[in-house]
Amino acid sequence: MIWQLAILILLFNFWPASSYADAETTKGEQIIDISVTTCKEFLDAEIEDQHDILVFHHGYVLGQRQDTLIDVLALSEISNNVRKTCEENPREVVLEVFRGIESL
Repeated sequence: MIWQLAILILLFNFWPASSYADAETTKGEQIIDISVTTCKEFLDAEIEDQHDILVFHHGYVLGQRQDTLIDVLALSEISNNVRKTCEENPREVVLEVFRGIESL
C-alpha cells in the first residue's frame, strides 16, 4: 500500500498536464482525470511519460482488485497489448483498455 502511494505521488509530480486536454492547473498542481484520458493522448506523450502512465495504470487496476502480487512478465505483456490496442483504437480511454486486457 505504501509503495502504491509513493508511485502515485511520484507520477503526479512528473505527469505532463500540457499534453492532456482534461488536465487543470491550479496553483502549480496538475490534476488529471484518468477516466477520460484517451489512447491518442497516451500515444502522443513522450516515451518516458508513456512508461509512467503504464506503471500508474497497472498499480491503479491492481489496487482496485486488492492484488498485491506483481507478475513482471505479465505486466510487460499487458503493456504491449495496451500499446497495440491504443494504436488501433486511439479514441478509447486508456483505463478501459487496461481493464479489458487485464480481465482476459
